[in-house]
Amino acid sequence: RGVDKTSKLRVRGFQKGGWAMAARKMTEQKLRKALVEQLKEKNIMTDYNLAEVEEYIRYWKANELLFRDIEERGVKVTYLTTKGTETTKTNESISDAQKNSATMLKIMQALGLQDPVIKGSNSDYL
Repeated sequence: RGVDKTSKLRVRGFQKGGWAMAARKMTEQKLRKALVEQLKEKNIMTDYNLAEVEEYIRYWKANELLFRDIEERGVKVTYLTTKGTETTKTNESISDAQKNSATMLKIMQALGLQDPVIKGSNSDYL
């Protein structure tokens, strides 16, 4: 990825106190529990479906890291090219997060599950 110099550009919602902080309230354990509860409610608890839940969680954890990178480095990142000149381009974590989110949605649709909600909460986190 080259040498990175953080840009001051930020996406609204990824800023400190925005979307990322709310999303971090969902823990891996809460997410797994919410998804497994849905499998039980639908009476579709199989080894295959449990493996799909674990796959979903792997993508979720990767997205958490990608969003943290976007939060820290910003939307636009300045790189030092191999020729020694600086160039600015979009943070690659943005497109990676979009791809991960699309895959996560496909997993949820294949299982017929809904976005998990923490019991006792008023919000969806995904």
